[in-house]
Amino acid sequence: MKILFYGSMNIDHTYEVDHIVAPGETEASSAFRKSAGGKGANQAAAFAKAAQGLGFDIFFAGKDGEDGAFIEDILKSYGIDTSFVARGEATGHAFIQLDKNGQNSIIISGGGNTSITEAEIDGVLEHFGPGDILCMNNEINLLGYLMDRAFEKGMKIVFNPSPITPALAQLPLDKCHLLVVNEIEGKTLSGAESDAYTDILSALAEKYPDCRIVLTAGSEGAYYAFREAKACCPAKDTKAVDTTCAGDTFLGYFLASDLLGMDPESCLEIAAAAAAVTVSRHGAMESVPFRSEL
Repeated sequence: MKILFYGSMNIDHTYEVDHIVAPGETEASSAFRKSAGGKGANQAAAFAKAAQGLGFDIFFAGKDGEDGAFIEDILKSYGIDTSFVARGEATGHAFIQLDKNGQNSIIISGGGNTSITEAEIDGVLEHFGPGDILCMNNEINLLGYLMDRAFEKGMKIVFNPSPITPALAQLPLDKCHLLVVNEIEGKTLSGAESDAYTDILSALAEKYPDCRIVLTAGSEGAYYAFREAKACCPAKDTKAVDTTCAGDTFLGYFLASDLLGMDPESCLEIAAAAAAVTVSRHGAMESVPFRSEL
């Protein structure tokens, strides 16, 4: 079994500020960092750190520019094969405001993430087949095409619909094997009228009966549903200094633990523990702990 992360690569520009800047306001940054990011690359890194030394064949596909080569080098250092990364004119960039409470506000410039071609997708997927895993997020283009081709090949599709956009309603989400959402994404996709996490979870499970659902709810913990199976775990108590990459860490650790055969409640527990460590550190993929640290 091969695990393919086909997703975004960003160069993160993080500005530490007292508070998120309001319209018309100018604020001085107390610190600045440039680092590797992008939800696709972050999730691949989180999975690799969670699966360190366990023998998984991990691949990453995406598109960057010359300025993004260092992101590939970092992924390689975690044992990820990056030979399927295409080279375009520019790498995606993320401009992140990080306030004193660890909350963030992010602007993204797509770069190569939004210029992937059907031919590039076909060229990557010809190396994968039945039973292999495809993990995707909503920061790249041609998601519907990618889902359709992967489904035709018998791959199991893991999808994180982040960031939430109206175009998600047009995607064949019934082809997904695992859907990982936060409460906003879950409510949007499910159409649930209630804000209650259990209601959102039930609505998603009813709408996508053949898809396993994981719902993260920040300080309210995390939930799992698939047919008759249900599980939940509380959030871990920690002081957050930077919430960047928390969701990506959760996804990577949940997926790795699931593929190791752990039960859903245990998968939620270890994913929540890893995410708690991530938010206690600054940065994106570099803040994700290795399994040995938990």
